[in-house]
Amino acid sequence: MGYSTDPTAAIINVLEKNSSSLGVDEIAFRTRITRSIVQDVLVRLTRTKIVKEDEGKYQLNRQNEFDSSRMFE
Repeated sequence: MGYSTDPTAAIINVLEKNSSSLGVDEIAFRTRITRSIVQDVLVRLTRTKIVKEDEGKYQLNRQNEFDSSRMFE
């Protein structure tokens, strides 16, 4: 799997390729990024509404409700 060295891009790439929600461990496995980094990135992506979280599973928000101003809070 030749993912980018940017963890955010790698996580978004994995979520784009999956129509179902994925847990943190599955995303970490598929991206080969540590679980703690995946969690940190998902917090930012969820805060900005790029990713939706439901019961510990994550998927891309395909409704284009993004708020990038909150990305680095």
